[in-house]
Amino acid sequence: MSKSSLHQQHQDRIIDYLYDKSYWIIRQEVPVPIGVCDVWGMKSNSGNYDSIAVEVKVSRNDFLSRSSKYKQVTGCVMANRTYFMCPPGLIIPTEINPDWGLLWWDGSGRIVNKKQAKF
Repeated sequence: MSKSSLHQQHQDRIIDYLYDKSYWIIRQEVPVPIGVCDVWGMKSNSGNYDSIAVEVKVSRNDFLSRSSKYKQVTGCVMANRTYFMCPPGLIIPTEINPDWGLLWWDGSGRIVNKKQAKF
């Protein structure tokens, strides 16, 4: 199944965002225990390592088809912090795993952190 151009735009934007946040190892399509993570990054933070995983969702159907799987995930299965990134309003904070964060991006402006991920 190939990615849509909207999905790729979101992936490209989150990569830029992570570079801006000083993540120095950034990869797309990283295998993790529950599937493949769209974007994964790591940075050194005062001698400790901080990792982040971002799942991009650009359609409601894609989110709903996997939402029960994501809600069951606990702990650091993918990274120290795990986020969904989607267009504004596609996913709302109460629909996701309490440990996960939520980023919205409208395709032009800055990324908005709607819910902070638990570390």
